Amino acid sequence: MENHFAKHLGPSRFRSPTKRPTRLALETFCRKYDDTPPGPLEHINVVSGHFIGHSIEKLIAKKNVRRSVVLREPEHFFLSLYNFRMMLYIVAKRNTCSFSLFMKSLQTDPISHFLLDRWLEKPWASIAALSPDRKAALLDELLGSLDHVVDISEVDKLIAWHSHDLGIVEKADRANTQDEWVRKSGWTPLRLSALTSSERDMLERRTTLDRYIWRRWALKESVTFDATAVAPFLLHELPRPIYLVQRRIARRFKWAASHGVAA
Repeated sequence: MENHFAKHLGPSRFRSPTKRPTRLALETFCRKYDDTPPGPLEHINVVSGHFIGHSIEKLIAKKNVRRSVVLREPEHFFLSLYNFRMMLYIVAKRNTCSFSLFMKSLQTDPISHFLLDRWLEKPWASIAALSPDRKAALLDELLGSLDHVVDISEVDKLIAWHSHDLGIVEKADRANTQDEWVRKSGWTPLRLSALTSSERDMLERRTTLDRYIWRRWALKESVTFDATAVAPFLLHELPRPIYLVQRRIARRFKWAASHGVAA
């Protein structure tokens, strides 16, 4: 999507904010993106990216803002992210790590916590203090306020909708695909069917909230949230730095078991 808008709108009309440049922790002032515009704000038509929060709307308050988000089935998201990171490591002449270690190094319900952290701009301490029911309520309120919430399978339709509104080409070229990265890296992508039973159980436990918002808002299913099935946030979050360190060691010294074959 971002490649498409960047190509057809150019740098003066498309903006993808970067991480806020600061030596202080990003959550110190909540805002985690660089709010310095690349040019006159009245010329910008699309803002998109990983470092973007709701406060950016204050900068474009005079515009008719239409907000969209793409959600993904959480288990396939985990696998896709793992495969992409491993291929990125290989291309950068680094080593891979096991899927289990990679999973433990990420937050539980990463999609939900990404939205709470980045878009709603909540500090880590605030997120940690929220109950699962409160998190679900905040996410329901957020996703219910957006113009479009779609599954990744509907990205082409979403691009066409926005592009028609902007008066640009409606069909996007494929870019940054898994096939492209497989050719560059020689990595054999890990599939859901190849996971062990313990890995499948861990993956399911760690994506309860993500699965709920994906089913309710992307698939438009009538589902209720079961807070009792959610993995305890702090129980998994507090030891996570240990797994992050282990992942770095594995990436540099082949310390952990890996999956896939590098050409």
